[in-house]
Amino acid sequence: MSFDTYRSRVNSTGGSLRNEAVAQSRKVFEDSIADDPSFRSDVEIIRSGEAVGLINLRMDNRRVKNSAPTMDLHDVINNHIKFKLGDVLHTTTVEEAVEDDEDDETKEEYWICTESSTLHSTLRTGECEECNLLLRWQNPTTFEIIERWASARDPYTAGINEGKIVSTGGGKYKVKIPHDSETALFHLDRRFLIDIANNEPIAYKIVKYDSTTNRYAARDEGFLVIFLDQDETRPEDNFDLMIADYQESPPPPIPSVGSCEIVFVGTATLRVGSSKDFAAVFYDSAGNEISDIAAAWELVLPDGISDSYIQMVNDPGSANLAKLQATGGIGSKVILKMSADSIEHGMFSAEVELTIVPLF
Repeated sequence: MSFDTYRSRVNSTGGSLRNEAVAQSRKVFEDSIADDPSFRSDVEIIRSGEAVGLINLRMDNRRVKNSAPTMDLHDVINNHIKFKLGDVLHTTTVEEAVEDDEDDETKEEYWICTESSTLHSTLRTGECEECNLLLRWQNPTTFEIIERWASARDPYTAGINEGKIVSTGGGKYKVKIPHDSETALFHLDRRFLIDIANNEPIAYKIVKYDSTTNRYAARDEGFLVIFLDQDETRPEDNFDLMIADYQESPPPPIPSVGSCEIVFVGTATLRVGSSKDFAAVFYDSAGNEISDIAAAWELVLPDGISDSYIQMVNDPGSANLAKLQATGGIGSKVILKMSADSIEHGMFSAEVELTIVPLF
């Protein structure tokens, strides 16, 4: 082999003997992984509750660790998707029926990745724990129902506390759940409905919250560990949806089908020592004026301008009329905002910018 031929071969695989060895090692692993009994194809990676792609990897050494089924993970570094700490791995296997008159059985499993590290330049290794809980709750702002697979372990009963209305046990759970924008909103005393006893859900609340130990913000990966204690159910708990402290989401605002404007005399100025009147006027989709809508007014002042310089006086006879009076702040600009909400015509809003000028 000539030197030029050797150099060409080395450059095609990375430019150095080490990179060539790494490339060959990866190829050997990729060529042999499919023949391994522990090989899993098309494992679904779930992040923030959404599937982000499929990956082929080995999942082996199944065992029970701290009362949880656990497996090791082995992945090729140059896969287009890499499992990360806190990822949920969804696997589906089909077990062939023993008898001809029986159907094949499909088994679905969900595993949360609790360890993830680059072993060397060829392989990424990790560990996963089987999920046994689909935790459901409600986003406090959007009221959307959120679901995340999690691993809940070590429940026990520490006695029964008898109450006048309900009886609650001392059940506890340690839950590992992915960290994302939704679970980041968890807080102490956040409640969930989990178990079912006598056809009624059992409520739990967060009594301990660890968002640091198993999360690495710089790598944007990790999971939370929350500790739950059994709690009493409440009237606002929704048993059908299995959502604690359920709130009906408010109806979406009706989009405006008309228009509006702020009407005043003269230019967009406000003279010191005088006042100016403003009127809110509303129109329907056909351009006809609407008289049965009440406006809300807001005055926005720039930094450094005291509200004693500019005052707004609403007309007691009509919410759609406002008066501004200026006593100082020459050269400043203020914004007068108006808004209204109509069940029939939707939302309205308008604003006008005013410059404070001398009286003469």
